[in-house]
Amino acid sequence: MTSPRPPASPRTTHHGSSANSYYETAHAGAWGAGARSTVPTGVAVFPLDVSIRTLEAEHTIVHWSEFDRGGHFAAMEAPDLLAGDIRAFFATLRRRPHASSAAMNSGG
Repeated sequence: MTSPRPPASPRTTHHGSSANSYYETAHAGAWGAGARSTVPTGVAVFPLDVSIRTLEAEHTIVHWSEFDRGGHFAAMEAPDLLAGDIRAFFATLRRRPHASSAAMNSGG
């Protein structure tokens, strides 16, 4: 008699369905460059998170940081770096005049 097989770990049983959703989205053309967004965007690049490097074609990048630790789950892996970077990004936005505010101040 053989012993029963241990239950599969959820961490290893869902990778196929997760990868499939990325595959289908990429091959459906949904990740192609669309209209460029004018919204100021901040990017934090953590090791092994290479997919983020394609954002410049579709977004107005006003803040870009690269870190030597952390990863795809930066909020858990390097919360100090991520929180500091989010604060730095929003500090730059507070110093920038908003387009609609500038238009109202100029009488437009």
